[in-house]
Amino acid sequence: MKCLPFAALLLLVTTHQVAAERLASLSEPELKTAVRDAIEAGDQENLMAAMKEIRRRRMWVFQPTASTCSMFVPDLPVFSQHFANRMHIEQAYKIAAQKRFLEEGSCSCMFDWPFSDFVIGHLGKSPNELTQDDVIQLRDWRSQELSDILGRYTEFRNANCQGD
Repeated sequence: MKCLPFAALLLLVTTHQVAAERLASLSEPELKTAVRDAIEAGDQENLMAAMKEIRRRRMWVFQPTASTCSMFVPDLPVFSQHFANRMHIEQAYKIAAQKRFLEEGSCSCMFDWPFSDFVIGHLGKSPNELTQDDVIQLRDWRSQELSDILGRYTEFRNANCQGD
């Protein structure tokens, strides 16, 4: 009878060792999937084993990747004049950035181009000087360019920038 607890402990240790070896052989995406699957199944033991492997590899699951690319448009006085002004300006900036992206033929972040450079290039004034008339001008420009730029941008991006 004294051998039974020892055998159970040995089986438990062996099971954990096999699970750890299996997790160590997984790629990073497979390991992240194992974490998700363990969470969905409510399997605390496999979740803890997978998290230990993530810690061992120094994989920071929630850290943004280097390819994080986001648009930044500062708060401007013209935004308080009409609720849609921010949307019109952001959409014009996005289309202009996509057009510039295409002209460069590069897969870098299209928003590495500063917003102020966009406004100065299109309207010849600083962002803080924008008026309601400027918003309308940018909205109209965006409407004229949208169908041409969006289609070409999407095609170029899908063909050339899949890993970026």
